[in-house]
Amino acid sequence: MDDMEDTQDRKRPRVDYDNAEETKPFVNHPSLYFDDGNLILQCKDAHSTTRTLFCVHRSLVAKHSSVFKDIFDAAYAREPQERFRGLAVVHLDEDDKDDLAGLLATIYDGYDVKIPAELTIETFPELAGLLRITTKYNLDRARALILARLRLEWPTTLAAHDIKRVAFAEKVRAQADDTIVHPAAVIALLRECGYTNMDLLAPLFYDLSTRVWQLGPGVRGHHLAPLVHAEMERLVFGLNQVRCRHVALAQCPPTAGFHQACAVALIAEWKAFAVPVLLRRQNDMCEPVEDWGVLEATWGGRAEKAVCARCDDLVRASIREARRILWDSLATSFS
Repeated sequence: MDDMEDTQDRKRPRVDYDNAEETKPFVNHPSLYFDDGNLILQCKDAHSTTRTLFCVHRSLVAKHSSVFKDIFDAAYAREPQERFRGLAVVHLDEDDKDDLAGLLATIYDGYDVKIPAELTIETFPELAGLLRITTKYNLDRARALILARLRLEWPTTLAAHDIKRVAFAEKVRAQADDTIVHPAAVIALLRECGYTNMDLLAPLFYDLSTRVWQLGPGVRGHHLAPLVHAEMERLVFGLNQVRCRHVALAQCPPTAGFHQACAVALIAEWKAFAVPVLLRRQNDMCEPVEDWGVLEATWGGRAEKAVCARCDDLVRASIREARRILWDSLATSFS
């Protein structure tokens, strides 16, 4: 008898109770399985055979998503209707359970989208997943909040861009730049989600075009891997457009309205002082907007000037205007 029990014990499958949750065929989501819900959403787990179950309120979810409404209507109209635990069930096997949880939490929390205070390579994947799924299911309000967060990181205005560049430079100096989300990954995400507005894409492409220091022999183009061929062409074409406009603007400003002596002096002074700043070879002209900012700051800070105060003000105004023109042209350059 004892031998028989030993044999049966050896045949009995062993269960790792520390990981018992992973062996369950179905697991209720801990916060989005409502006892009074009337519809079950079922997701596959990419890393196991477990299926995560969300028990939700059909009318509430359908109210916020026309895509979900159509899916639910089709499920209820199907004969025979598939049911699980006495409720209608909808399979969402293409969706990541964490992304779906983020979407449902957004609906149930009154569109309180969980947006990270700081965007890093650790927090970006969750935000990216939420943008994908809110795009897929047409949750326009949530999608707009996520896009607004990305615009804070890659702003449309020149003044806001300057502030972000200072913060970026500080991270580089602190050797914390490896935590920064690369613009190529964001561009690829936006394209995947059907986003075409240049208000965000133009600053992203400009940011990408400035990062030649990340494309050296040690990196071998790794950071550009997310981009499809068409976006690579857009980057190369846009970079060429920006540099051509930068070089054209770097010519001596028009001297109309200058005192005659100042006009002559400006031509020589511009060639000797401004051109080396604007057409620096050590940075391959990869930061033209920033170079115009450097020129504006250093031109006004010189102790000795060959032009009078009035004409000097005209030069500084021309520098600011050239910088604005270059920034405003980014959308056209990378479109």
